[in-house]
Amino acid sequence: YKIAPENVFSDWKEAAKVAKFADAVIIATQDAMHAVAFADLGYHILLEKPMAVTKEDCLRIYEATQRNNVMLSVCHVMRCSPYSQKLRELCGRIGKVVNIQHLEPVGFWHQVHSFVRGNWSRQDTATPNVDTITEALRTGPYGRCVYSCDNDVVDNQVVMFQYKDGSTASFTMVAFTESQCARKTKVFGTTGELTGDGTTIRHFDFLTRVVTEYTPSAPPATSKLRGHGGADYFLVENFVEGVRTNNPEVLMTGAAESLKSHLMVFAAEEARLKDTVISL
Repeated sequence: YKIAPENVFSDWKEAAKVAKFADAVIIATQDAMHAVAFADLGYHILLEKPMAVTKEDCLRIYEATQRNNVMLSVCHVMRCSPYSQKLRELCGRIGKVVNIQHLEPVGFWHQVHSFVRGNWSRQDTATPNVDTITEALRTGPYGRCVYSCDNDVVDNQVVMFQYKDGSTASFTMVAFTESQCARKTKVFGTTGELTGDGTTIRHFDFLTRVVTEYTPSAPPATSKLRGHGGADYFLVENFVEGVRTNNPEVLMTGAAESLKSHLMVFAAEEARLKDTVISL
């Protein structure tokens, strides 16, 4: 890649010891290793999700970016896809949004590999175990019976939200599916309904009874960033545009929005564990 030897590091701590030599940094380390070091050095940051695994650490990261006046974009890739952007736009055409239903079918094989046998099978050991992956298939974690593991990660969950204006939403995550991460969304408004499958959005207008379908564009054919239905490309494009223009308003997954979504997830987990309702 023609990178100068002095700019090649074996550990992030080595890079953090060097005076700032770039506009931005991509932090793709494991979730418990996301720190504030590069924010303190003045780098704009593209951060792999999650921001952190605790509310306190998420707040630390957010505060570090605000304190140092740097931009932070978290890799919530799906928000940056043309599909998601179109779905958000169309929400403005169905009157007042009353209810949203979102389904994420994890896929049986993905759940087994990552959350039953894999590194994220237990909440208390998920991150530390990343460094101790065994190569012996028969004796290692990937040789175990999926029905006899000690995993404690949720495989079937429905999270309910109620907003101040009375609208409601539900997020269903289920592992026992043929399809893998083929998200489906329904949005019900006072004058119309939207149905999406991750590729195509169907808009039904109550007033005209006309059905219109939209299939948002994919990334350029020359791009190798095809992950998440092409959303990876648009995430990087959005971050680069924000840095190029020095305009945090450009970012679709900025620090404040990302922190808000993380706090909602932490609240949902607290509600599950305590069997109660959490108000934010």
